[in-house]
Amino acid sequence: MKNLSKYIGIPFIDNGRTLEGCDCFGLVKLIYKEQFNIILPDYLYKDTNDIEAINDSLSVGKNMYEKVNSPLYGNLVLFNIVGMPMHIGFCLGHGKFLHVSNKSKTSCKDRILRWKNKIEGFYCYVR
Repeated sequence: MKNLSKYIGIPFIDNGRTLEGCDCFGLVKLIYKEQFNIILPDYLYKDTNDIEAINDSLSVGKNMYEKVNSPLYGNLVLFNIVGMPMHIGFCLGHGKFLHVSNKSKTSCKDRILRWKNKIEGFYCYVR
């Protein structure tokens, strides 16, 4: 596992895609780019209240990911918020993941079990 400490403490910014500020997908996109040299396709939305646009964007990109039963390092974890999949994190393995949200205000390491009732699924990038 690579040292991902530089991704902890990044401020939440709608549509952010850099170390200066990220939204949840921006954090995943940044980690994939810097750690795996993979450029994930982007999507943008007006703001975090734009629930339908976020859900539509995540649904469109699902064909690039394969659902897996057990998360491994580098997999993505998708969460249902207000009944729709609209939050994403980066799996660290050992039951932990990195994410950022407008509620947490900065990116952080968290336990997957704490979010177990909101998990939509775990995904491996395949394309």
